[in-house]
Amino acid sequence: MVTIVANGSNGVLVPGSLIMTAAHCIEWNCTGAMGAGRGERPIVEICTNRGQKIRLQPCAVEPCNDIAVLGEADGEHFPEDWEAFLEFCESTKAVTVSAENFLHNQNVEVHIGGSRTRWVKGTAIQRSPSPLWTYVETGKKIAGGFSGGPIVTPAGQLVGIVSWSGQQRMPKGKFYASFTRPHLALPTWICNEIFGKASYGG
Repeated sequence: MVTIVANGSNGVLVPGSLIMTAAHCIEWNCTGAMGAGRGERPIVEICTNRGQKIRLQPCAVEPCNDIAVLGEADGEHFPEDWEAFLEFCESTKAVTVSAENFLHNQNVEVHIGGSRTRWVKGTAIQRSPSPLWTYVETGKKIAGGFSGGPIVTPAGQLVGIVSWSGQQRMPKGKFYASFTRPHLALPTWICNEIFGKASYGG
C-alpha cells in the first residue's frame, strides 16, 4: 500500500507497474486525452511504506465508478521520480487483481486495508443485479483513512478499492461500504496492462 500525500488516502500497487486508488482521492481532469494516457495530467505525489515520496500521473480515471489508476511520471520531465517508481515496482510485490465475478447475493470474506496498516474484516456481497457496485458489511466503521484502500480476499486477491462508507451503524449492528469491481469499471487498455492481453482479450 501507498499513501496519497495530499490527503492521506490510500493506493495499492497492482500488476503493470500501476497504483490503483479511488477517483475521489486524486486530482484529475475530464479530457479524453488524459483517459487515453496522453495530454495534460495532474501530478499526484505518493509516499511508500518506506517513507519515499514519488510523483506519479493519472493513467485513467473513471469518476462515475470512483476508481483511478496512476502510473509513472514522464521520464523526460521527472527523471528522478521515474527511476524511483521503477525501483519501487521492482522491489515490491504487486497485489493480484481478481477478474472473477461474484454471484448475486454470494457472501465473500474480505479484508479492507486503511492507513497506518489498519485492516478490518468484512463480508462482501453483490446485492444489486449490476455487477459494477458491490457492498461490504463489517462490524467496525470504515471511516476516514480507508478511502482508496484495497479490499482483498483471504487469498490476497484484490476485488475492489474502498469508495464510499456509511458512518452510522445499520440494523444488526453492521456498517456498510461500497466498492467497484476494477475489471468491470476500468478501460480495456488498462485491464490489458493489469491482466495481460492474452488473458483479458485485448
